[in-house]
Amino acid sequence: MAFVLTAFLCAACAPDTSARLLAGPEVPRVDGRIDQDFSDAFLDAFKTHNQIAVSSTGGETHQALALARVLAPRRLHLIIDDYCFSACASLLAPAADSIEFGPDAMFGVHDSPAMARAVYVRDFGRDDDCYVRSGGAHREMYAWAGRNPRFPDEVFERLEPLPARAVDIGGDCPRIEYGLTHQWWFPTSDQLRDLMGLEFTGTICADDPDCMRRRLRALRMEGTVMVGEEIWTLPLE
Repeated sequence: MAFVLTAFLCAACAPDTSARLLAGPEVPRVDGRIDQDFSDAFLDAFKTHNQIAVSSTGGETHQALALARVLAPRRLHLIIDDYCFSACASLLAPAADSIEFGPDAMFGVHDSPAMARAVYVRDFGRDDDCYVRSGGAHREMYAWAGRNPRFPDEVFERLEPLPARAVDIGGDCPRIEYGLTHQWWFPTSDQLRDLMGLEFTGTICADDPDCMRRRLRALRMEGTVMVGEEIWTLPLE
């Protein structure tokens, strides 16, 4: 099964100088792109610690989903005091038992396996098995972790995926490509609690417009994003 077109990471994100305030020397930290090395380091740290600090702007969908499915039945306390974007936000964070946010933490959702399935059904009008396995595993992981399995629908509604095109039709299922009307959604604390069912302490940057303006200016992003329920046009003036 081919995965969705859009890179499941924040390729446009620049390094930021904020934060990392919560994790002390006794708490292991795993940073960077979610791939096999990230997963190995995370699981190695989890052997001896049930609290792990993480900062990631995204990565490989299948690696993030596999890691989330391992973590969902366990009692992981995740510390996020910098970035948690894309695969980190849509897959890794919901698998944690609890989360601690630092005051400058940015939590941004983007593409996802569940979105790929929804776009495929919408645009190709087929209720076959294409993208069912990955999209279903995404929603099942939410249910296992006690999150709302309909949260991906909230993301779909806000990011408004553009019409998809099939770029590889040689197999049983085409590989599809599509863009997003709004590139990111940065939910507020209330939205994460009410719509995702996420358990956490602290607040996130999206609760404070000044924090979002400061941090978004440090990123090489263009186009429109959603902050809470507001549409922001980037780059900011």
